[in-house]
Amino acid sequence: MHSAPAVRFPVPRSARAGRALAWMCLAPAAPCLYGWASGLPAAALAAIGASWLLAAAVIFLQWRGMRAGQLRWDGQAWWWLPDDAAQADEHAVSVALHLDLQSAVLVRMTGAPGRVQWRWLACVAAPSRWRDLRRALYQRSLAPSTVPEPHP
Repeated sequence: MHSAPAVRFPVPRSARAGRALAWMCLAPAAPCLYGWASGLPAAALAAIGASWLLAAAVIFLQWRGMRAGQLRWDGQAWWWLPDDAAQADEHAVSVALHLDLQSAVLVRMTGAPGRVQWRWLACVAAPSRWRDLRRALYQRSLAPSTVPEPHP
């Protein structure tokens, strides 16, 4: 079996993910408004409202914390380089494909910093590299659970 070709793919902070998170923040507003219209006690409304605002703030900060960068497949392993980092800051990551919508995919990246990131990768970010990226995502590695040591 041949290895997928090496590819470098830009990963911007996803506007699609931002919209999805915005809807997740707005969805609880309906029950809050219903409670207010139904005459729910002020203390209960305050608790619900505070919880809603806290959850919305956490979701917003999570989205803002998503760093743009480059995801690279070298034929053997995945590497992540944040856009605002030096080349030496590139680190190995494991990438798992969770949803494929043909023109966009949802992947989970787990890296050396121990942080798990869910990222939308979209064809529009680099149409000429999209097929190579998808080939690499579907590549069956001999040792999928190993993350290589960073190269010098």
